[in-house]
Amino acid sequence: MCIRDRYIGRAFHLIGGHKRYLEFGCSKLAKSLLENPKSLFVTQKDQTNPANSRYCLPPMISSLDLEERFKRCVKWTHVQNEDELRELLLKSPNPVAYDGFEPSGRMHIATILTKKHMVTRLTSAGFTYIFWIADWFAFMNHKMGGDLQKIKVCGKYFIEVLKATGIDLSRVRFLWASEEFEKYSNKYWSLVLDISTKFNLADVKRTAEIMGRQGSDVLTISQAIYSSMQVADAFFLGADVLQMGTDQIKVNELARAYFEKAKDSKEMSEFIWGRRKPIIISHNVVGSLSQQYDKMSKSNPESCLYIDDSPEEVKKKIDNAYCQEGEEKNGLLEILKFLIFSNHENLNGTPIPINFETKNGLLTFNTYKDFEDLWRKKEISVTELKQNVTILVNKLIQPIREHFEHDFYARDLLAPVSYTHLTLPTKRIV
Repeated sequence: MCIRDRYIGRAFHLIGGHKRYLEFGCSKLAKSLLENPKSLFVTQKDQTNPANSRYCLPPMISSLDLEERFKRCVKWTHVQNEDELRELLLKSPNPVAYDGFEPSGRMHIATILTKKHMVTRLTSAGFTYIFWIADWFAFMNHKMGGDLQKIKVCGKYFIEVLKATGIDLSRVRFLWASEEFEKYSNKYWSLVLDISTKFNLADVKRTAEIMGRQGSDVLTISQAIYSSMQVADAFFLGADVLQMGTDQIKVNELARAYFEKAKDSKEMSEFIWGRRKPIIISHNVVGSLSQQYDKMSKSNPESCLYIDDSPEEVKKKIDNAYCQEGEEKNGLLEILKFLIFSNHENLNGTPIPINFETKNGLLTFNTYKDFEDLWRKKEISVTELKQNVTILVNKLIQPIREHFEHDFYARDLLAPVSYTHLTLPTKRIV
């Protein structure tokens, strides 16, 4: 970029002449700078992330050092490749992380509150965060009655929910799988086919959990190719980091295995050469409220908390939740640890104190461990735990609830999502 363009663009931005680019001979590049003044501080070379993703955003202006960026990425997560993550952050000011979302019904708090703090942490560390709205994947997995139009409505609803959380979306991109498939179909499907030649059906069945299935379930043909497509997403999007739940680890490991198998492939050079293996950063999957310990699922209304549940519904479900005094693990405790405490902490790690009303008066906790110490000693009762978690959950989701109550567009999206069957019965087998 020439110096003239840089200063012409900056000057016109300052004097409000941004509607008169052509009249003053301002180039297209200067025009783009007017629309994004922050890019005045980066060069074209800076705007390429290590994975050469076409979707990454320019680097942001930041005073964070390497260690602080690393801490923000790993807090509340499981990172299998810490040395690789440090190397990535050292070499790139603007890496790309992605998570795929299959539109399939009302959102529960485990998904949204986890995404709230994960997106905030990674984008503050310089990442571009891609939400891959996997509409075709939902169709392949028989979600929303197999109706693609309803799936698309559900995808728009998901975006609206994220906006309602108050997340800073300036470094977030929402990409629809169907739209990107149409733009780059030859590239995408050649990648999927190459991946499918590198693994067998046993490998695929081991990753069935990514679809909410078990390895012993009968899978349709579409479900059998689902894993190859999800592996393809990582390389197609140019993701440096695969940021999903721990239930996605097996398929993410498959992506790393594919890299090793294909790194010398000339045919796949566009996706593989010159880059490193994608790094896995997994957030914790929160358990349901039922006695049968499993992950919270939107398909089990009584054992999950939806983001639009009324205060009375939240109270009723938590009152009925399974919980034994002093026990170490259940869904209620995981809500407190991974959703409430994680969202009561500043980016630099400073805790935001949480108050608990108990029979012994008001208790204040800075960390989950502070609470856990008293809980294990049975100095906090189950009733007190449920009462306080109810208050804290309602406080966290109240802005989302209000958004869907008062915003006409959001309300119109919620209605069809709330009353649609989520899954078709499986028919064809493989």
